[in-house]
This record gives sequence, structure tokens and C-alpha cells, in this order.
Amino acid sequence: KHYPLNDAAATVNEIGISIRRVMGGTSGVIYDIFCKAAFVRLKQNTTVAILAKDWSAALEGALSAVSKYTGALPGYRTLLDALFPASAILQERLNAGQDGVTAFLAASEAALSGAESTKNM
Repeated sequence: KHYPLNDAAATVNEIGISIRRVMGGTSGVIYDIFCKAAFVRLKQNTTVAILAKDWSAALEGALSAVSKYTGALPGYRTLLDALFPASAILQERLNAGQDGVTAFLAASEAALSGAESTKNM
């Protein structure tokens, strides 16, 4: 499979298709929903460059779609327990003017913390 690496949105879409095909089952469909929703958000970008705020919006849209179609919310012991805190921190840091790399690092730490929080649920 060749991915259109010159088009971030199309690449995310193709990744979702690949995951659905290879993984199959419910998980494959959920990851495909995630990628399709991110694709839609990234396609709304009218500039050439995809910026950190665009990726943040794509993540937010993807999480909303997964929650909508699965009924899962944070606290249900799903991938959303890691990704919702990551998305919130990413938005918060970017809106405060932090550079993208530092904001994404903080988001990854929030994701790890969110995943760890499911251990005792």
C-alpha cells in the first residue's frame, strides 16, 4: 500500500482503511472511525500546511466520533481514557501559545496518565 504522504488528511484516511482491513473486528472499525473523523477535520484546513492546532482539532473530532458511535466515554476503560486527557492538554497548551512539540509532549504525558488511571477501575 502506498500512502499519499504529501497530503496529511489523505494519509490519515488511508491509515484508517489499512487498520480496518488488517485488524478487522470491532477494534478495526473503531480505529477506522477515528481516522475518518480526523480526515474530515484535516480536510477542512484551507491552507497548505497542517499546523499543531489542526492536528488538535482532528484529534478532538476523532474522539467525538468514536464516543458518538460506540457510546464510550472517559471512565469506560477504553482508549478514550488516555486520549481525552491528551486532547484537553494539547488544546490547552496550544491555546496558551505553547509550541507544538512541547504541547504534544505534554499531551503524551497526559495520555500515559489517563491510561494508568484505568488500572484500578
